[in-house]
Amino acid sequence: MWKFLVKNQSIEILEREVLADHQIQYVQFKFTFDGDWKKFHKVVQFSQCDEVYSLVLGFDGTTCYLPAELHVGAVKMSVFGYDAESDTTIRATTVPVTLNIRESGFVGDDDTPIPPTPDLYTQLLKKISEIQAGIDGKDGLSAYEIAKENGFVGTVTEWLESLKGADGLPGKDGVDGKNGIDGKDGRDGRDGVDGVTPDMSEYPTTSAVELIIQKVTNPLSLKSHEHENKTILDAITASYTLEEQQKLADFQPSDYATKQALADEALSIRESMIPLTRELHSHENMAVLDSITAEQVAMFGDLQQFQDSTKYEIQTINEELFTLNSQRHTHENKEILDSLTAEQVALLAGLQQFEDSTKYDIQTLQESVSPVISQAHWHHNLTTLNSITAAKLTEWDSITNLKTRVNVISTELTVFKGKCDNNSAGIVSNEKNIANLLQTVESLQAQIDNLHSADTAVTLFHSGTDALSTYGEKIYTFYNDGYRSLNGFSESYPNFCSADNDYALFYNQSDFNWGAIIYTMCTDSVRITPTKSLLISYRSGASDTAEMWLVPKSSQTMQPSETARFIYEEIQKGNAVTVPFNWLQSADNYTSVLLPCENIASGDYYLAWKAVTDNTHPYIRNIKVLEVS
Repeated sequence: MWKFLVKNQSIEILEREVLADHQIQYVQFKFTFDGDWKKFHKVVQFSQCDEVYSLVLGFDGTTCYLPAELHVGAVKMSVFGYDAESDTTIRATTVPVTLNIRESGFVGDDDTPIPPTPDLYTQLLKKISEIQAGIDGKDGLSAYEIAKENGFVGTVTEWLESLKGADGLPGKDGVDGKNGIDGKDGRDGRDGVDGVTPDMSEYPTTSAVELIIQKVTNPLSLKSHEHENKTILDAITASYTLEEQQKLADFQPSDYATKQALADEALSIRESMIPLTRELHSHENMAVLDSITAEQVAMFGDLQQFQDSTKYEIQTINEELFTLNSQRHTHENKEILDSLTAEQVALLAGLQQFEDSTKYDIQTLQESVSPVISQAHWHHNLTTLNSITAAKLTEWDSITNLKTRVNVISTELTVFKGKCDNNSAGIVSNEKNIANLLQTVESLQAQIDNLHSADTAVTLFHSGTDALSTYGEKIYTFYNDGYRSLNGFSESYPNFCSADNDYALFYNQSDFNWGAIIYTMCTDSVRITPTKSLLISYRSGASDTAEMWLVPKSSQTMQPSETARFIYEEIQKGNAVTVPFNWLQSADNYTSVLLPCENIASGDYYLAWKAVTDNTHPYIRNIKVLEVS
């Protein structure tokens, strides 16, 4: 299960696991919503390539499943919500987080379809149909009213329009029909009667020649092509000799009948040219066109039909190429990038996924190292210096002051003794003063001895202005948003350890509401023997049974966050030693209790406890392990 904290406009990953493709209703996502998000109608949105999948959580929902359609690669996930109670449109959004889906080893049956994730409005309509059934026989709300309650803003017409889906892609062109069968050739016409060549010398005008040229060349001028070897035109006038053509140029007919005969001849020539003019074409490379055979024409028709049948596929490829082209990179070292193989690209993707999967661990490590760096110093006796705490300095100052007072009293006794030697009569009268002084010395010596014995105490937590800097990475919590250090937990829940309560651990209802369960774990181990006791100073709003454990220390070296997880899991497994403890009502003043460890086997342990934000909602000010003689 993945766990997320949605706060303001960010999504924080609290728990993660590896994601593999081909899963169906298996990977569950759980969301914790902070602040204003609790009043929103919420939707989780996943996007990959051009596909978007929306899952409705509603007002109270906190979990959903990873859509089964998502495949290997990067996926963007974000959350948005609407405030249905507001008079104005309020939409909350988040910055998306990137999820990486890896290839699984699943080899399945292609006949088993993946159930599609319903679109957003299908899910809303489903909720509408469930609500419209009504309660106790009452009529349900209209679909439009329910849509408004779930975040829709607009009129009924606008809502109906929003239910329409996007236009589908154009359909493929149909395949052309087959060519029809050629008709049969017609019968040949009858041969015409041979004409008589007129005597051209008798005609002085050229009007007949002009008429012939006009009627012969006009059809050609419309459809013929320019060509340096007018073989077709030459074929038309082939029946005339050069001499006869010359005579035509000089021909000037005056007789109407002769002109009519020439016109009829011209018309006959024109009719014979019509089939030729239909076959004429214009092209600068006529020989190539003339070489095209019927088989090639048929092949061209097949190619045209293939192109039409694959038009949609070609368009799809062009769109994909356009997308790829728009995503091309420009780089001064393009040759190196182009040399990357598929295996190398896969390796880079794996490295990216590794980086994402270890991001939280790296962040935790940085948080652990930062306090060490800020407090680091250099010295040849670093171990000794690190063992000196503020508490020890205070104790040393107290010891020094006590020793000074003992020396002063010792001096006073010496002086007093001298006076007594010189005045034996005053000894009896001053016996009481001497006894008082001796009693004071004994009291001071006892205080010094107590300070030395107290030096063996181990403080696991103490409130004060230095609480976060001292214990911020030594104390961890487990709440419904995962494992957090004291520093991180206090940032998310500002009343937990704050100046308002002198930085005591306050399991309050302002941050957590009523009945929240919070586990708290000390990641530094302590030595427990039958002669030691646990000292706890706290306040509680009510008397109730408490839960506290000592977990045997792990033999492995772990980071604090890993230690916290180990402690919590050992408690859940029943591998922890229960420490009998009860909260006592002390709402106004702190109560200190001593819990003996006489029945616990000697060894190194981690201390942990559970607190509930109910009537007890305790404050914890101080926790120590003491040697009790």
